[in-house]
Amino acid sequence: MTLYGLTPSPFYRKCLVLMEEKGLDYETEALIPFPKTDKLMSMHPMGKIPILQDGDNYIADSSIICAYLEKKYSASTLYPVNPILFAA
Repeated sequence: MTLYGLTPSPFYRKCLVLMEEKGLDYETEALIPFPKTDKLMSMHPMGKIPILQDGDNYIADSSIICAYLEKKYSASTLYPVNPILFAA
């Protein structure tokens, strides 16, 4: 599993914190969102970071990445199960 992005991005850091808190085994790779390279556009049609590569799948948007990891690695949940607590 590889997380692409840059440390100055708060969205990238959000994913890093979740992955660390869950104790996941992952790699990081620096990926600059400008200019919009073919590599970047092939991973995310809008050319934004962060991007998570899990096997052959690319997942974009920090909130979706975190939700994906929360569901995939549900043994150590970080989000509350109660919907109102989740929304708070």
